[in-house]
Amino acid sequence: MATITYPVIRKPETERMAIQRPRGKMAVGLYGYQWTVTDETGKKHTLSGITQAIRTRLSAYITQINKPVDENSKELHRLVRDPKNRTVIKILGPYDKSKDPKALEQELIQSVPEDERLNKTSGGNGGGAWSQYEDPTPTVSAFVHDTPQKYYRFKVKEGVIVPEFSPGVKKMKKGVYVIKHTENDSRYVGHSTDAISRLRVHASKATHRPNSTVAKAIAQSPERHVFGILPSTIHLTPRSERAAEIFHVADKQPVYNGDKGGGGPAPMMRGSEERPTKIRKLRLEDDKSKR
Repeated sequence: MATITYPVIRKPETERMAIQRPRGKMAVGLYGYQWTVTDETGKKHTLSGITQAIRTRLSAYITQINKPVDENSKELHRLVRDPKNRTVIKILGPYDKSKDPKALEQELIQSVPEDERLNKTSGGNGGGAWSQYEDPTPTVSAFVHDTPQKYYRFKVKEGVIVPEFSPGVKKMKKGVYVIKHTENDSRYVGHSTDAISRLRVHASKATHRPNSTVAKAIAQSPERHVFGILPSTIHLTPRSERAAEIFHVADKQPVYNGDKGGGGPAPMMRGSEERPTKIRKLRLEDDKSKR
């Protein structure tokens, strides 16, 4: 298992924070991460976690850190944005697939001296630290037939694909979201505690690095894709959001999804052997409509 440390820098031209790491892909797998901020007094503050999508998780952190800091900002975000502090990220992994993510996260958090920990819980559930939420797993009836009250479009602005938000969707911010093709109803189901940022990530990937089924679909015809957030999920805790996403993926079998949802592994889904043919067919239909 390798351990790599990356500094977090402030770009002088934009005053935005960025992770200074070399180009190149990281192997797929289970990773640990530790954000360590050293303040002007020399005291260290460390946030630890485990994730199965290390690049996405770090990108989400940076997106949040680069938002305006206010009284509601998390402690890590305020510390990283403070120009008097120095921040590094330690990446550990990939771990063996047989390892228990919950146990790994608890072990990683416990490895940090108590007075340095930014984690508010002992960790759990592979990166989400959802053990802090004691709500029961929601029943299936909470999500049956739930659909977004309104869909919003992707648009191309100066050659870049962006989600077209309105004040209404910005108020929802979190929950289970749906991205769908307007003509053939092909769709993707995901969840995030910051769905607005996650949708921006989907659009950015579609523009710059379409390496997933949903990103490729959006890149090919952004004007034919819309997104919305399920209203029954906007007030759920992360554990419940995860359960809701798993339910909707199992219920709808969205062709753009590559796994069962909830941040889990990517097993073969029902009908997945037909998915490449379906996607090729959709692309051919899009190509014909453009001619």
